[in-house]
Amino acid sequence: MTNFVTRLPPSLSAGPYFIDYWYVDYVFSFRAQRGELDAHSPIFQTMLLSLRINPRWFAKVVNTKEHLAQMAIRGIQAVGRAGEIAAKAGSDLRAEQQADWERRQEAKDRAAQNFTDYVRGVERFTDPHAGTEVELPSGYGQAWANDLGDYVITASPSYNPNTESNQHWEEMPPAR
Repeated sequence: MTNFVTRLPPSLSAGPYFIDYWYVDYVFSFRAQRGELDAHSPIFQTMLLSLRINPRWFAKVVNTKEHLAQMAIRGIQAVGRAGEIAAKAGSDLRAEQQADWERRQEAKDRAAQNFTDYVRGVERFTDPHAGTEVELPSGYGQAWANDLGDYVITASPSYNPNTESNQHWEEMPPAR
């Protein structure tokens, strides 16, 4: 007589529970009239030794075991995929929240810079020669730069320092 236990892992469909299958192989019993059991022993032994497993039945048992194992594997894979989806969604959400926070901070920084520029009476321009941002007195609206690092500011949109100077002047665009 053989005693077996098969334990299947938890799956999505079964929940977080293990399934234990208990079964016993090769257990037989024989009956005879009282006192005749030993006399029939050779026949019983012949019956036991001639026992053959039905191949179709055995194949169905094996197929059922394989099917249950595949279901458990698919359940584990589904849990893994669900975990990956949840992790990606969380990562995407954190990235989106970070980007939103950075945009809000940039807007607050610009507002604070604009306020301090106003209080200090400066405007920001980009020097085309140096490629840097420079602060010049506000209220003029136009600024020009030369390659020596000199600046000219004017309120006249038609003013061009190149007409009065032997230097090469370029108009400076507002910063940002």
